[in-house]
Amino acid sequence: MNAVSRLTEEQLSNGVYTASTGNFALGVTEAARTRGADVHVYVTETAARSKIGALRALGASVIQISYERWWAILCGETPTGEQGTFLHPCACRDVVVGDATIGQEILEDLPDVEVILVPFGGGGLITGISLACMNWGARAQIYACEMEAAAPFYSSLAAGAIVEIPVDSTPMVAGIGVSTVLAENWPYLNALVDGVVVSTLEDTADAIRSLAKSNHIVVEGAGAVALAAARHPHFAGKRISVVLTGGGIDMPILASVLNDDRSAYLVPSRIRDYE
Repeated sequence: MNAVSRLTEEQLSNGVYTASTGNFALGVTEAARTRGADVHVYVTETAARSKIGALRALGASVIQISYERWWAILCGETPTGEQGTFLHPCACRDVVVGDATIGQEILEDLPDVEVILVPFGGGGLITGISLACMNWGARAQIYACEMEAAAPFYSSLAAGAIVEIPVDSTPMVAGIGVSTVLAENWPYLNALVDGVVVSTLEDTADAIRSLAKSNHIVVEGAGAVALAAARHPHFAGKRISVVLTGGGIDMPILASVLNDDRSAYLVPSRIRDYE
């Protein structure tokens, strides 16, 4: 909403476009609709069908493309024939400022929070939350939460520089997991984030089940990875805030997770391999 509200009428005249796994695009579409602008959303071929349906219901034009083409857009390539204004989901200043309001809300509600756990996809959300904590002088530690099928931030921190890794696309965790860390975000991430927790797919599935059965909340794997991280012994006894980023999980996948049918949700498909 913050990023769209700052666009001029001229910038909106040819519509806006973004590349997203779905959640950010839903926000862009809703915000753009209030200003009468068309929205083109570029998603990967593995994007959740529920998110695609929701985007189209809101009026967005959804274009499914390969992971390679999708990542190229995030790295600055303009899609052929695209005339709209690009809104980057994780490297746009106004988007990150909007993300920072989540950190502000956490600190307002939980001023004594010790740990904030944030799912890591492109890095924009955790950058915004980290900047909010820095601005408020908060002492909370910020941890990125990744899953074992794709942990580019963990790998980059371990190497001390940005690295590229193979990515396994799993139907349960379609909202996070890219091959590397964006260069625009790396300086902030390296300076502000305290660490990374990499969870297994099994632990993430268990977190989805717990949220559904105990809290009556449906959360996709890309969000539940933060709760999976919270169960790590390192955080025992600490005051923790867990950021749950979306409930866009396809019903067949949710059913398989709730029934613990591992054959349906633990099978990865390699979509990019640097080996």
